[in-house]
Amino acid sequence: MYPPRMKRILVGMFLCSSPGVIMMISLVFFKITACGAFAPSYDLKWANNAKINCAFSVKAAPQNDTEIDGPKIETRNSSSIHLISLPPLSESSSKIIRDVWKWKDIVLGDGRDFFVPRPRALTSLSDIVVGSSCGNYVVQECAILSNCARLDILIALSRNEFFEPDGETCEHTKVAKTIISSCLNAQLLSFQAQRSKRGEFIEGVSSFFDLPGMIDASANAKDLDSLTFETLESSLSSESEIHAITRHFCFVAAGLAPRSSRPDRPILFRPFSSRDAHIMLQLKRTAEVASVYPQMKIVLDSALSAGKGARDPKQCPALLRLKGFDGEGKYSQAAPPQLAKEVSDVVISSVVEPAVERSVERIKAFKASSTITALRQQAAQLCNDSDEEAGKIVRALLHKPTMKAREGGDVDIQQVLDRIKLELSNRQR
Repeated sequence: MYPPRMKRILVGMFLCSSPGVIMMISLVFFKITACGAFAPSYDLKWANNAKINCAFSVKAAPQNDTEIDGPKIETRNSSSIHLISLPPLSESSSKIIRDVWKWKDIVLGDGRDFFVPRPRALTSLSDIVVGSSCGNYVVQECAILSNCARLDILIALSRNEFFEPDGETCEHTKVAKTIISSCLNAQLLSFQAQRSKRGEFIEGVSSFFDLPGMIDASANAKDLDSLTFETLESSLSSESEIHAITRHFCFVAAGLAPRSSRPDRPILFRPFSSRDAHIMLQLKRTAEVASVYPQMKIVLDSALSAGKGARDPKQCPALLRLKGFDGEGKYSQAAPPQLAKEVSDVVISSVVEPAVERSVERIKAFKASSTITALRQQAAQLCNDSDEEAGKIVRALLHKPTMKAREGGDVDIQQVLDRIKLELSNRQR
């Protein structure tokens, strides 16, 4: 009668609820699955839905040189990673921030005790963000971490290869905030519009289960109120430096990150606390959803590695000094602050920072490989394989830009190709 996943849910309910409640909730779920009240939408490709197009539209790439009119169109490889975070709730929080937090807790989960992962919701929201465009930028990758303390949205933003240098462009950090605030605003409006159809009971149930259809793939950003949009956009925090981004996730995984929702509380490093280790499960689910995106996977894998190392005495023997100090219960003593700080400093230097450096190097290598491959493929088309002298010229001119790409620099591919063309034409004269 019920699918296997539903059976598991009902069994869990039976173990912690009364028979009457079990029957009521099971009937509601049967009605939902049978009547399609929350029919899942698995086709979330950008081609089939209304997408976020902020400020400007992405220009189509010309198919050949004859299609290029007007100013010269340059080809560059430019990509960046950005972390956009929802600010913590406080007494002074605006209404839009409070509403987004409520939406997040219901749809993406609040991450508290007995937290049920939301891979369906996270995947749907990631699919909406990926492909969003603003000006000459487009989102290529996305990863979302949602728990009781934070909503972190990590994106890889790439500048459209073909653009007119005299045209209007956007600063990439502002673009990242604009895209995410547009997405969150659109989802919030859709969520609020559907509340009367769902009812409070369904919202309560959805706060415990990963129900389909809670993310609206057809939500449109064009209906947003400008003042509300600007308030949310200005409230979001952003980070665009790759070391800082990777370090943030490594600190979160290791239990060393400050709780933005509790800024008045000191950071208590408790490597043997099962409650603090719960973040590892949340990060694993986030990493599983984002595993199709190579740069997101690099950052999250590094964070998970740091989180494991920060709790493993074999990898960091200094942790043994905190053995027995988990501070989780009435009779469980917390470590003295000075001792916890001394051990955390050792963990940061021996575990976290090496993980950060490895992650940054892998990101640089990934970006360099795509740039070098594109550069070599296009340069190879400029000369015949049988012309050894031309091949030497091409290889010599590719050396510097190749090394620059490997060091993480921004390479203007079209400029390199133009120089190769010039050298080859001068040789024939």
